[in-house]
Amino acid sequence: MVVLINSPVFTKNDRAFNDPKMPLGLAYIASFLKSHNIDVEVLDAEAEEMSITQILLRLQGINPDYIGINCLSINTTSVINLSKKIKALFPETLVIVGGVHITLSGSLILRQCPEIDLAIMGEGEYPFYQIVSGTNYEDIPGLIYRSGGNIIENNIVVRINNLDELPFPALDLFPTDIYFKNRKTINLLASRGCPYSCIFCASPKLWKQRVIFRSAKNVIDEIISHMKRFSITDYHFLDDDFFSWPEQEMGIFFDFAKQKKITWRAIGRIDKLKKLKLFKHLAESGCYKLTFGIESGSKRIQSYLGKRLDISIAPEIIENCSKQDIQTKAFFMYGFPDETHEEMKQTLNFALLLRSKGLSDAIFLPVMPYYGTALYNRIHKLDDLSYDSEVDNVHFCYDWQNSYSERFNNLRKYSYIPIIGPNKTISSNEIREFIKVSYNYFYSDICINLMNR
Repeated sequence: MVVLINSPVFTKNDRAFNDPKMPLGLAYIASFLKSHNIDVEVLDAEAEEMSITQILLRLQGINPDYIGINCLSINTTSVINLSKKIKALFPETLVIVGGVHITLSGSLILRQCPEIDLAIMGEGEYPFYQIVSGTNYEDIPGLIYRSGGNIIENNIVVRINNLDELPFPALDLFPTDIYFKNRKTINLLASRGCPYSCIFCASPKLWKQRVIFRSAKNVIDEIISHMKRFSITDYHFLDDDFFSWPEQEMGIFFDFAKQKKITWRAIGRIDKLKKLKLFKHLAESGCYKLTFGIESGSKRIQSYLGKRLDISIAPEIIENCSKQDIQTKAFFMYGFPDETHEEMKQTLNFALLLRSKGLSDAIFLPVMPYYGTALYNRIHKLDDLSYDSEVDNVHFCYDWQNSYSERFNNLRKYSYIPIIGPNKTISSNEIREFIKVSYNYFYSDICINLMNR
């Protein structure tokens, strides 16, 4: 029996998020194991807001042979604490961790926690199945394991080249009543990977700048299966860049979406829309919201972060989306190394310019030097980052969450700051205060009135 745990995010015994997103990685692993006749259960500790005690009580009723836990960079301490408790209760059960943080940090978590037996770098479907089926550890790509008192990393990580061969994610194993409570929408992927190399992001190390696409037919078949099972017609693409999907495949999906009257939203790179021939057909295909990573209004910072984004075209794209009644959201970041107060103001002013063109929402974030990213490594080599990898480098803030409008309050899930930030002259608390100012300006009546002129 395999139990997969969607690990909780705790900080000082507080619940960090109240808006859970179904973990597609675990859902894919669960369906892959089920397709090979392996018994699988899921404990969604995050969605069900379970304490560690509650998780252990549930596990006692199952007595699993294998326990898989997903690990985020912001909850490694929680995962370690949970693993220690599990191993004390089930000493013969194999505890396996995986996720983006493991791919970034390699064997670090096994060094931190002797109670964790195995870790998986990269995609988890085949390695997890190989573990359960008894494959020798040294023959499993991407596996980190213990041998003779040493920790061994199988550094060759093999990508899945044909995503269409994977069974659809096992959403039925998750508490769908919780996920569908506020909005009946289903998350899905048309691809895995990102072709870009932003220094703050995990994707370059996770995917090696290589994108593998699903066929439109396979995506459509998944949507049809969800429509039959859950009667849901709203879908959210979580691809790193939806608009990297080949335009021919995209067109097939657009025709299907229009015919079936489904609605959808996606995350994408804004400059891709400049050359997208299907741009004018977005709204009629059911697209109602697009999210873009702008990051900075400073050309110098844009160059530094490696995004290579021409932000000059963003106002036109936002305006054209607005004309199609497509909502838009953009992410902005403050606190890159050597970023100045003036450059932070440039970013805010650019966000306000986009607001005047029709930008619906903005998310202002502090730069987080996540362990293993190019940003972290660059700072670490300069000895400019005093980082204790034994603890999570994040602090969740609750000082502003209930002070403003409901629309503003809905952004509470982004209310965190790094304990140790990468900027030597602007403190994390100063950046936090500037984020508050940015939200106040962006959502102020003055800004909205300017937009509506």
